[in-house]
Amino acid sequence: VDQDERVREHGERSRLVHESAQGLVEAGASSAASGVHSAAAIIAGGRRLGSRGLIVAAEGNLSVRIGDRLLITPTGRRKDELGADDLLLVAADPDGSPLDPDRPDLRPTSDLRIHRAVHAARPDIVAVAHAHLAG
Repeated sequence: VDQDERVREHGERSRLVHESAQGLVEAGASSAASGVHSAAAIIAGGRRLGSRGLIVAAEGNLSVRIGDRLLITPTGRRKDELGADDLLLVAADPDGSPLDPDRPDLRPTSDLRIHRAVHAARPDIVAVAHAHLAG
């Protein structure tokens, strides 16, 4: 496969990630204060990313801002098989606790720092989709 083909494939994967994340953005923008809508958006986003082959196994992660907290995916779980009970609510503040006090059995994604940094740098966004593209 030549360089041009690799660039085209990467562009197509990036477009699919963007389309999959769009539901997160729409749900977060329309109801940033609603944990129920945000959880549904994360679950749907994980399933879309998985069904399009953009994430495999437990790779990638998703978050939605809800006020001063982030609803975020846990580490070690398939994002295309998540349920609402699998999601964690942690402080959005980069200096805040990385743990959800109501869910000591789960740990947030190891990329929590990235999500916090993006949300802090861009207060205009409500969601982050971080995909580990295959190939």
